[in-house]
Amino acid sequence: MMFHHFVMIDGLTRPRQLSFSRVRNKIQKFLEGSILDYHMNLQTVRRAGNG
Repeated sequence: MMFHHFVMIDGLTRPRQLSFSRVRNKIQKFLEGSILDYHMNLQTVRRAGNG
């Protein structure tokens, strides 16, 4: 679930430069304590999907 969200967000910004290590680094950063940012990103993705 988490991995899918990161792929989606990163894919929207730069779909051609998507790399596994880049996504993994983002996941690691969020796991290290950026839960609030992750939550806000989730809200944005949901709003974008509904809108």
